[in-house]
Amino acid sequence: MTHYHDKEYWDKRYERNPHPFEWYLNYKDLQHTLQSHVNPNTRLLYLGCGNSTLGEDLYDNLGVADVTCVDISPVAIKVMNERRRNRVGLNYVAMDMGALEFPTGTFDCVIDKATLDTIYCMPEEEKYLKVLNNCLTEIYRVLAVGGQLIWVTHGSDGRSDLLNKHGWSIEHKVMSTTPMFLLADEDMDENLRKYHLYICTKKDTMSG
Repeated sequence: MTHYHDKEYWDKRYERNPHPFEWYLNYKDLQHTLQSHVNPNTRLLYLGCGNSTLGEDLYDNLGVADVTCVDISPVAIKVMNERRRNRVGLNYVAMDMGALEFPTGTFDCVIDKATLDTIYCMPEEEKYLKVLNNCLTEIYRVLAVGGQLIWVTHGSDGRSDLLNKHGWSIEHKVMSTTPMFLLADEDMDENLRKYHLYICTKKDTMSG
């Protein structure tokens, strides 16, 4: 999995298979949570969209009129822009989440599922922690005060400590929904069948 943080890997993957693919949990799995934190007036940023349908689902099913989806792969963004059709307000932009090109306080909600986890695939802990901290700083910056990061992750080790450095108010839930292609693996560690959901609210000032 060390290649998961490599841009070239993702470009080749989306060139080879441009069809929709959902990492971790899909819209139906997250629908209850999203309905509780997102409304039609929410200015929403979806990180590492790839060829996921989540941006379309937020626009079509929840009526969110301002959805910006970013991904480091321009190949994925080209695929998604071709699929967007006439959805005005649903935008796909090639961008590195460690260098978000948005003014401070632009969004009310940021969603990430699996993208931050790819950083953990870097071989050196010191390096991936530096990159993670930088990405979380950027996410915090582009959120309005009171805005929320909804982070779906496959692990929990160190996540809360990492988030606390950035001054979030944190709510942590465990979700046991498992994709069908993993259910058949009887030897899989039980912990790998679980997903962790962090709802992180931006406070008035940063503490770290």
